[in-house]
Amino acid sequence: MLRNSFLRSVKRPYSEIDEGISGLVNTLNAIKGIQTIASCHGHIDCRPPYVSFTGALSVAQQIEIVLRNDSVSTKPLLDEVWSVNINFWYPDITQLIYTIHCPKYDNVRDKMLFKLYYFGMRRSYVNNQLSRLSQIIKSYVDLAA
Repeated sequence: MLRNSFLRSVKRPYSEIDEGISGLVNTLNAIKGIQTIASCHGHIDCRPPYVSFTGALSVAQQIEIVLRNDSVSTKPLLDEVWSVNINFWYPDITQLIYTIHCPKYDNVRDKMLFKLYYFGMRRSYVNNQLSRLSQIIKSYVDLAA
């Protein structure tokens, strides 16, 4: 019973978006020229939350600036620090891929107790962070970029 509550026993198709991250995916897809290509709201048996997307570098820069400003604010909207990584798309190394992620979650991706705590017992906390992340981007990033 516990396993079914916290672990995904069957892999889902990539076309299905995890409920906890769907708002962020929808917000990013509403930005002109942005297309999300992968996402996960974080699971005990795999990777931590992230959204990867392609599009204009200027939009990824806007998102990173908003996230950095929030992390150094005296009243941050997010409890965790989030950032944007940039990588080259494989096999077409002329295209960039951007990934919004939380370094804290990435640094403990192999620690089962941490994942059980955040992605199982405190699932609502992580979902709340993802929802706030969506609201911050929606509020501060130029959707018509």
